[in-house]
Amino acid sequence: MKVGVIADTHTTLKNVEKLKAFLENVMNDVDIIIHAGDIKSEEALEVLKNFKNIVIVRGNNDNEGELANLKDKEILNLEGYKIGVTHGDGPYKATLDNALQKFEGEEIDILIFGHSHKSYVDTQGNTLILNPGSPSRRRKERWYSYIVLDLREDGIDVE
Repeated sequence: MKVGVIADTHTTLKNVEKLKAFLENVMNDVDIIIHAGDIKSEEALEVLKNFKNIVIVRGNNDNEGELANLKDKEILNLEGYKIGVTHGDGPYKATLDNALQKFEGEEIDILIFGHSHKSYVDTQGNTLILNPGSPSRRRKERWYSYIVLDLREDGIDVE
């Protein structure tokens, strides 16, 4: 199963067409998309929901309308892997610490978070930890970024 992982799109009505183009050009071959928050506009939410099967969590900038009703964390099971998704904002200075705290006491195989706009791939114990960065707002990062996961019974590829 191919999973597109994105976060921090911060899409406004002005750049919703760029989001559509990104989805069509880059995420067309994935089976599901996981968005780790900060969509920012209801127009972008509609584009995402109408494009493909998607799981979305609320980011710290998702405060209006339907965005405000999104959960701040989700746990899903895909291809036998338990995946925790959260945005990563919270009381701690380090975004990773906030993300880890959300799933404290739960055994997950993969943790996906956003908020920092910095791509990150690592493991802690038996947990694969991923931050896709941002496909549209790179802040101080050199590149825009996203992740495509290939979940298989015999392992995981991260691209």
